[in-house]
Amino acid sequence: MDNNNQDPVKKPSTSDSIDTPTTDTPQPEADKTSEADQTPGVDKISEAFKSEPVQDKAESSTDEATKEESVPASSDSGGLKRVLIVEDERDARKIYLDLLEGAGYEVAGAENGKEALTQMEQKQFDLVLLDIIMPEMDGIETLENIKKFPDKYGDGKMKILMLSNIGGDIAIDKAMEIGADGYMLKSETEPADLINIVEKYLE
Repeated sequence: MDNNNQDPVKKPSTSDSIDTPTTDTPQPEADKTSEADQTPGVDKISEAFKSEPVQDKAESSTDEATKEESVPASSDSGGLKRVLIVEDERDARKIYLDLLEGAGYEVAGAENGKEALTQMEQKQFDLVLLDIIMPEMDGIETLENIKKFPDKYGDGKMKILMLSNIGGDIAIDKAMEIGADGYMLKSETEPADLINIVEKYLE
C-alpha cells in the first residue's frame, strides 16, 4: 500500500584596501553525510526514484490530494483504463500513481480498504492494485467485500492484483482462493516491470 544537500557556496574574503595583501582564511570542511544516514526507499521502485527532486511538502500534499480525489461515476475517462492503487504507504502510493499516470492510465489512490470501497461505489475501475497489510481494513477483508457484492463494487470484470513484500505469504494464497487475479511482490518489482504487469492484466 524518496534529498541531497548541496554544500553552501564559499566566497573568499576581500580586504577593504587594494594595497593590503589578503590572507586566505581556512574554510571549515563541510559535513559529509554518509549513504548509511540517508533514508532508504520503500522498495526497488522507490529506490529507482530517490534521485528525483522532492516537491515542497505543502505542494506535494496538495497534488496528491487532487489526484486521489474521487471522480463521480458520470465522468468520462476518454477511453483510458482506470486503475485504483490501494496502498497505505504514502511514498509508495505516490510513486505508483505517478508511474501509471505517466504511462497513460487514469489513476486514483486510497490509503486503506474502506477508502477503496467508497471509491469503487462511485466509479468503475478496470484494475485494482490492492495491498494486503493496511490499517482499518486490510486487503483480504477488502477483497472479500468486493467478491461478496460484485454489483456494488464492480461489474465482475474488474481485475484485482494483490501487493505484498513477502514471497510465499500465506495471505497471498488466501487471496487467490477468494478470487484475486494475481499478486505482485513490491520488493522485487522495478518501475518498468510495474507498467508491464499492469498492461498484462488490462489486455
